[in-house]
Amino acid sequence: MSRTFYGAKCDIYIGTGAGKNLLTDMENAKEEIKIVSPYLSPSLVNQLISLHGQGKTINLITINDIEDTKNKENIRLMESWEQSS
Repeated sequence: MSRTFYGAKCDIYIGTGAGKNLLTDMENAKEEIKIVSPYLSPSLVNQLISLHGQGKTINLITINDIEDTKNKENIRLMESWEQSS
């Protein structure tokens, strides 16, 4: 479901197939990816790290309480990008 807010195209994904649609849009992003989600799967985090390595800007809003240890390490890596810019 695409909507426009303040001139920016925004997509909202809910339900079955949401992850696949999100990954497709992330791959097709030209410069910047913005995600607001309380849960980030390890595969999503790994894909964001890969896309950042390709020069795309990643903006992420999520929760502070991350239980998955490996995912926590990767998200902390992503947090360091903000601190170094």
